[in-house]
Parts: sequence; structure tokens; C-alpha cells
Amino acid sequence: ATDAGRFGVNLMFAHPMDRDSLEGKLSITDFTKEDLEGKVFAHEGGVSANVALRPRTAYTVTLAAGAKDRYGQVMGAYSWSFTTGAVPSSVSLGLPGGASYVTYSATREPILYFQATNTPTASFTLYPLTADEARILFHDFGRRSFPFTPSQPALRTWSETVSGAADEAVLGSTSLSGGGPLAKGFYFLRTGGNLRSEFAF
Repeated sequence: ATDAGRFGVNLMFAHPMDRDSLEGKLSITDFTKEDLEGKVFAHEGGVSANVALRPRTAYTVTLAAGAKDRYGQVMGAYSWSFTTGAVPSSVSLGLPGGASYVTYSATREPILYFQATNTPTASFTLYPLTADEARILFHDFGRRSFPFTPSQPALRTWSETVSGAADEAVLGSTSLSGGGPLAKGFYFLRTGGNLRSEFAF
């Protein structure tokens, strides 16, 4: 398999298994026994490993011979191979505590920090908010529609160049105003990309 997920591996059985016979049987390339300690979980229906896998990497998972089903039938060794996929293209925002809204000074240039992965540019769109929209986003989240669409046209759209190796999270920064302070008021920013981020301020 190619483009496999990067979080955890699972092996399911057609017949109920003797859980004790599965202990210590699972191995994964590039993981030592110590790496897997406390991360492999066996039950009658299967065995799984709660591990994080590297992107774009080939792995082989092996279940050693000797596992038994509930009726005492012994399995031979079994293994399968796969290659994990790339980290999805994304731009995430560096906001305090992962907040969905923040406050900027009205007398200074507002600077936003972000992390970008597997994208040559990070794109941003800035909208003004009405007082009612700001009240919903800041204080009455239950009234928010998904996806949220500001009622007024965008003030500006721009991009920042991102330079980094494949699957690497690159730290960058951008000016929300394009230079100088923004006029006092409420605003909403949204990033582009497959996994979009957004916040109000």
C-alpha cells in the first residue's frame, strides 16, 4: 500500500484470538522492543500499535509465529508492508494557546506568526467584521455558522513565500496590514491551502 496513514497500525483477525498468545508478537521496522513498550494493545479481535510513523517511509509490520486463536489453532508468521504518505499541505497560525480570537494594538503594525508545511506559499485573506459578527465570534460561538463567511468584501489578499524541505514545518511571519497599524475595529483572517486556519481579532 502507498500513501498510508502515519498514526498507528492495526491487524484484525477473522476468528477470536487468545489474547495472551499475542503478547510480544508484533514488530515494526525501525522500532525497537523498547520503542513499542506500552504502545501495543492486543484483544480477541486484533492487535494494534499506537505509534507515530514518519512520512514518505516504507514500513513492514510482522506478527511472529505462535499466536493462537480461541480454539488452540496456531498461526504462522504474518507480515505486510506499506509506505506512508506525505504530510498534508497546511498553514497553521501561531496564536497564544490556540485561541480563535486575539487582540492587537491599534497603534502598532500587527504581525502574525505561522507554520507552513509542503506548500511553496502561504496565502492569507483579511476581512473586516461588523459589530454583530465580532460579537458572535468573540462571545456567542454557538451562533456561528460553519463555514463562517464575513458579510463584507475582503480588505486584502496576499501571500508569503515558504522555503523548506519536504514535510518540514517552516516558521514564518507576515504583516496583517501590509505595513503600519490597522484602523481600530474588528477583523477576520483566513489562510488558503488544504487545511485552512482562521481567527478573529
